[in-house]
Amino acid sequence: MLAQPVRSPEALVDALKGAWRAGAVPDAAAALREHPELLPFRSLVVDLVYEEYCVREEAGEVPGTDQFCGQFPAYQSHIRDVIRGHRLLADHPDLVKPAAAWPRPGDTFEQLIVVRELGRGSFARAYLARDPEAGDRAVVLKLAPSRSAEARTLGIIAHEGIAAVLWARPAGGFFAICMPYVGALTLRDAAAAAALAPGGPSGRALLAAVSDPDLPPVAAAARPALTGRESHADAVAAIAARLADAVEHLHARGIAHGDLKPTNVILGPGGAPHLIDFNLASEQSDSLLRRGGTLPYMPPEQLRVVLGGRDECSAPAGDVYSFGAVLFEALAGRVPFEPGAATEPAAVAADLLCRLTAARRPLTAGLHLPAPLARLIDRCLEIDPARRPPIGRVRGALERYAARHRRRRRAAAAAAGVLAVAAAWLAAPPEKPPEPEGSPIAATQAAFEATPRTADEFFARGLGHLRAGDTGAAASDFGAANRRVPSGRTSAYLAYAHSLDGFSFQAEAAYRRAIDQGFAPAWVRNNLAHDLLQLGSRAQVQQAIDEANAALRLDPNLLPARLNRAMGRLKLSVADPDTYPYSPEALADIEAVMRHPVESANLYSVAAHVTARFGADRDDCRARAVGYLREAVRLGRSPASLSVGPTFAVLQGRPDFMELFSLSAGPVPARRPPNPALVAPPLDELR
Repeated sequence: MLAQPVRSPEALVDALKGAWRAGAVPDAAAALREHPELLPFRSLVVDLVYEEYCVREEAGEVPGTDQFCGQFPAYQSHIRDVIRGHRLLADHPDLVKPAAAWPRPGDTFEQLIVVRELGRGSFARAYLARDPEAGDRAVVLKLAPSRSAEARTLGIIAHEGIAAVLWARPAGGFFAICMPYVGALTLRDAAAAAALAPGGPSGRALLAAVSDPDLPPVAAAARPALTGRESHADAVAAIAARLADAVEHLHARGIAHGDLKPTNVILGPGGAPHLIDFNLASEQSDSLLRRGGTLPYMPPEQLRVVLGGRDECSAPAGDVYSFGAVLFEALAGRVPFEPGAATEPAAVAADLLCRLTAARRPLTAGLHLPAPLARLIDRCLEIDPARRPPIGRVRGALERYAARHRRRRRAAAAAAGVLAVAAAWLAAPPEKPPEPEGSPIAATQAAFEATPRTADEFFARGLGHLRAGDTGAAASDFGAANRRVPSGRTSAYLAYAHSLDGFSFQAEAAYRRAIDQGFAPAWVRNNLAHDLLQLGSRAQVQQAIDEANAALRLDPNLLPARLNRAMGRLKLSVADPDTYPYSPEALADIEAVMRHPVESANLYSVAAHVTARFGADRDDCRARAVGYLREAVRLGRSPASLSVGPTFAVLQGRPDFMELFSLSAGPVPARRPPNPALVAPPLDELR
């Protein structure tokens, strides 16, 4: 029997698409499981998944966007963007003229040899190509159906963080732009890859993500932004400082980018960022293009323009808001407000504007970010454009943060040897008797004090860090243990450290990895439910309810699981009141939780929302909701926030509810209470 010839990734994708068009059942998820060699080729994966969507749509089966994209967690943001563009063009075919046939790998276009597709948007595609007339150097060929202002904008810009233009002209039925190849991975791709790294996100993981051996080398690389020794937050800050410098360079020349988002930032060797896609760039006084952009990154004043309001936008201030949203996503793994299920731009804009303006500030509360970065993000995301700092101040703040943390890392490295010797002299006497020799806690303490080498030693020291409250160090050690000996238990503890830090995207991936590796006790199922709720799409909320149910089957008395299940049902009801109008189960869950409440304003607030929404027709429930709100105010919640949203409309006019607005918020507890929706794993056991 003759061996089958090895097909290129492009040919394999074409064969799969051809089979679907010929009548085979389209299933991109199954195809990727069967052909994992396709996974490194992001653009081909997105193209394959998009083909499944189109074939199913043509057959009259329109997949639900959330559930469909959720099958491909590493690519779902790109797939979602492509589907939104598809729906926009389907509903508004006048937005773009028919284009010539897109080139394929191996084709010649204007003396360039097309190598592979790098990415696509609603109207344009970008390709990696070779230029035989210039020593076969790698270039990026960008094609669009019609002329754009991008080349005119970039032609007068010279900055290492802004992609340059080699030439631009109409060609082959397109408007073509040729640019130097500076890298292929976007900031969104790199952050997603780093989140799935065995040790969790870090500067090292980001550097590993941008090192793709299948891509050609960059001819003239920019200065590296990272060393690989940074924490994830420090690495993102270093990249963001360089990006802010590029935006400041634009603003100083009277140009606003107009569409800042993670997919418009390419990371080159060393993590050096390059700003791309200037189709919406304009002079700061020009308002004609401000209806464009990408909705989740638009400032509120621009969303109002999309909805037909007066254009009173400040282009530089809009860039600052979008920059804050990019920084938020790079650190938290999600945008500040994820669009709902609507595809019509006006409906999405209206939903985002409502949630954005009603949200309690600061938006970074609960994310456990470094305080300087959290404050900076919240200033960038101010609703009032006049309160946002100019991009130069943002750049300065990021550079100071990055420099301060570089000095700390150098000082820590220099002092490591001295501290090792001095530790014996400076150690304070124990505050309690030592643990019995051979006990699990004694073994954990011994590992915490030693230099770990094995997976068990790293795991034990990670437990020590968790007990000490150092979640970042715990995540690092659990990741190191997993790299040595992969383990479902270690993945679960790594996920828990991410949950405590507010990195829900990374936590979800690690919890799922633990379950896939056969480690799925009730606390893992519950905590996965918690982080799915934080991510917040409708499909993820439904999955969170399923995970909470799984946790309760394992432990029927697990109150955090009942809390997560109630919050999930509340979220579904708020998002779709016609489908989820009433839930007696949610009422029963919250009543059980509140028999043993944690002193947390957030818990009392959630309890009030659930009770008021699902007990709106019962006076005892309405009275109980007011009581919960009174406790929330006592614990620091502002009474002014109680009128936000429709849930408490049923309480309007009640004397006890109106009385709350005359109260003063109590002092916020000096120590943050434990999260009642999370279950702490055992911290006194070894692997």
